[in-house]
Amino acid sequence: MAVASIVLSLLFVGLELRDNAAVARANAYREAATLAFSTMQDLAHDPELSHLMNRAFNGELPTSFDDDERFRISIFLNSIVQIVESRYRSMESGLIENSEGAGLAGGSFQNPFFREIWTNGFRSTYAPDFVEYFESLAWNQGNQ
Repeated sequence: MAVASIVLSLLFVGLELRDNAAVARANAYREAATLAFSTMQDLAHDPELSHLMNRAFNGELPTSFDDDERFRISIFLNSIVQIVESRYRSMESGLIENSEGAGLAGGSFQNPFFREIWTNGFRSTYAPDFVEYFESLAWNQGNQ
């Protein structure tokens, strides 16, 4: 009887762990989606920022912008990098599956403005393991 109780207790604990892991995964996905949505919503609702980002995405370099404009664009782009890092950390901890930067690593980073500020500033503020992962994403293929 005691052995049966132990086995049932272990089964219960196993089921609870599985359920908790599923909840943690769902929360990690939801958090990443919420962050991405919020960031894109900020861009959509700020005509000035949208205009600046459009200029950056169309190839203008940081030197084409004044200090305040450069600062706004840089903060926005860094917030997107931080979303990718959050997803990376969730992948590393096993909470979510590899998602190639959650689809955020496309147009946001494939422009000369981002490449310059990544190389000359942002890159050094992130942990080496994330930098290696981030630079392996599609946005940077053939540009290292």
